[in-house]
Amino acid sequence: MCDKKLFERKIMDLYEYRTAVRERMRAEENLAQYIESKKSPKAAGGGGSAAGGSDLSRYMEREEELREELLQIMEETEQIKKEKLRKIAQIESEDEKDVLIKKYIYFKPIKEIALEMGHSRQHIWRIHREAIMHYKIDV
Repeated sequence: MCDKKLFERKIMDLYEYRTAVRERMRAEENLAQYIESKKSPKAAGGGGSAAGGSDLSRYMEREEELREELLQIMEETEQIKKEKLRKIAQIESEDEKDVLIKKYIYFKPIKEIALEMGHSRQHIWRIHREAIMHYKIDV
């Protein structure tokens, strides 16, 4: 049995991947909005003047920064995912592994997991509780 604080820390450890995915999605949206904002006629102005060329240069530099930031976030997100999957793989029960992967890697709700696995939601919550107890984190 594990105490309540340790149980909560294990769940927060698993939620780290969801947080990373949300950060990646924000970075993707930020880049897309930046690119879209530069497609407007006003942003494309400058008519080839030296000032227009300077604006284009700044735009390209900023876009490259945003792309590099997104790539770094994507790499970090993938590393977090691999770490969570490695920890989950150490659990003996296949049902426990499935519940954790479906909930914390694929972000499926318990109701959907129950339907997929052919169990009641209450039973899935019991499997989840056991899985969290077997999930290992650095203390």
